[in-house]
Amino acid sequence: LNKRRSELVKLHESNEWELVFDKTTINARNGLRLPYSDKASMVIATKEDKERVDKQLMSKSKAPKKRVIEGRPSKAIGTIRFTFKKDEAGEIVAEGKWITDAKSHTIAEWIGFGTCRRDASSEEIFLTKPELGPEVLKLLPEGQREGIDGVLATHKPFPNIRIYKHSVEDFQRDFLEQLEGEQEASIDDDGLYKQLQGTFIMTNEKQAIWRSVGTSQFAERPGDMAWTPGNPRRPAEVMYIASKGKVIVDGPPDVANALLRCLESFTIVDNHAVVPIIDTSTMV
Repeated sequence: LNKRRSELVKLHESNEWELVFDKTTINARNGLRLPYSDKASMVIATKEDKERVDKQLMSKSKAPKKRVIEGRPSKAIGTIRFTFKKDEAGEIVAEGKWITDAKSHTIAEWIGFGTCRRDASSEEIFLTKPELGPEVLKLLPEGQREGIDGVLATHKPFPNIRIYKHSVEDFQRDFLEQLEGEQEASIDDDGLYKQLQGTFIMTNEKQAIWRSVGTSQFAERPGDMAWTPGNPRRPAEVMYIASKGKVIVDGPPDVANALLRCLESFTIVDNHAVVPIIDTSTMV
């Protein structure tokens, strides 16, 4: 390799490895290009800005950029077949053999070999069933390792976010109807009953916000407290954002759970699974 590099540099000083061989052939961070496709790069847009960057008067990341074609398309030169074997040191290359050269195929054929697109008319098209590796499977809770309907999941939606696709006025009506039933069910639990008392503090055509009353933050009336036995509880809130079709619940866990029960009958679970369900107790 060193000998080959020396030969390339003799031809032109710019023939360093990183300029001759695209690093994406070994590090596909940005994807691989098709054979005979050119490469585009982002460069500083003006000569003046480049001079400012060189003089450290402007950050390179803040300088305006433009996309330019580099004029060095990738070229197919052949196919090498590698075979591997294992020994005590691990897996090593046993053999590398050229099986085709640049003239073995037309340019169109080389481009076809380089694409991962499947022919839509082919009957052989199939989707590979996604599978989780053993490292991930062992982190899932016992009940999730078999999956739901044959599909394994590693994340779940936020439980305090629900979907509702109607007007703000409809949401107010549906929510208050269900809240009344939850209040009646909690009448024997004085603390929870008080915290389910509230009102819509803001409504318009875009959103509605319901909040529990301020007195529910304290176990006793302020005048009866010998300077606050315990900390006040934060109020509970239910926010409906019509443009997103989302309902968000916030508050102490027992109150939030009661409010979520109110929502269950006329909303559905959020459709964005973002909360990991891995069993953190199994992580080292």
